[in-house]
Amino acid sequence: MIHSKKEKGFTLIEVVIVTSIFTVLALALLNVFDWHNKLFNLERADTEAVGSARLTMNNMATYIAQASNIEASRTISGTTYTTDADTVVLQLPAFDSSGNLLASIYDYVVYNKSGTTLSQITEIGSGSSRNAGTKIMTAYAQSLSFTYDSVDLTQVTQVIVDLQTQATVRGGSVTTAHVANTIFLRNK
Repeated sequence: MIHSKKEKGFTLIEVVIVTSIFTVLALALLNVFDWHNKLFNLERADTEAVGSARLTMNNMATYIAQASNIEASRTISGTTYTTDADTVVLQLPAFDSSGNLLASIYDYVVYNKSGTTLSQITEIGSGSSRNAGTKIMTAYAQSLSFTYDSVDLTQVTQVIVDLQTQATVRGGSVTTAHVANTIFLRNK
């Protein structure tokens, strides 16, 4: 029997060549995806470090500027906090819900770093409109220091805050952010 029609199909060489081309293209696409994923993770960590540092500094600047005094120490919920290089205890005038000053009543705000966690601990005076409790400001605090313009805490009129945050990217790369600010006590 003689076949007059040619059989249609692919030769083994053609199949190997096409498979090789698709393999090379797939590997290139996977490399681009991996590079993009690493870049995304690095940018995310950078955003966490920088955003955390800025938000924390803005919050601290707001409360430190409102302070009437820097306290040497304060016991809140059974824990004594002492003002030093990595903790500050603030005495703030208390206001009611209408914004009226409450005479001789104060709120106390503590910024305290423990490990990489920087917390704001608030104790309110009777009738104050502030919220009491502990709030984590950042979990990325690598270093924090407070410097005061006077050794006598009753004479402090400005506080220099120096904060460095650090976030780790998948794979072990580290990104850091550093912010510093001189804050004047407006109610001194």
